[in-house]
Amino acid sequence: MEQLGFPPSISALVKECERFCEKECCGPNAFSFSPFNMIYHLTKYGEDISWTDIDSLQEQLSDFAEMVRSSYMPSEKLEVLEINAILTVDQLVCLVEEIGFGLIQAHAIYAPYRDEIEDREWEFSRMLRATA
Repeated sequence: MEQLGFPPSISALVKECERFCEKECCGPNAFSFSPFNMIYHLTKYGEDISWTDIDSLQEQLSDFAEMVRSSYMPSEKLEVLEINAILTVDQLVCLVEEIGFGLIQAHAIYAPYRDEIEDREWEFSRMLRATA
């Protein structure tokens, strides 16, 4: 059985979605690919989720799924390192599609409130600097 890992930026996103167990021990049930977990990851170091970011991640997911489909038989089992699980190719492709859908939803949820969120963060930061 071959071990397989996601591309680095997807790996970081997947690891951020591990919510229900000790890190790296429980397998796929420990993960929540909720758009809210993705929003947290995508805004961790900046206030914006851009379509450029989403497109880049979607392209990486698509390339990864295509590589998996073309390199392995559909029923072949792979050890997926980030989620500590053994999945068939079909299951892994389904997981990749779920992550991609979560990314689209994350942007759709966040985008209408982006300016308000940025304004509140800026105001809060200004208030903290004033009291320092």
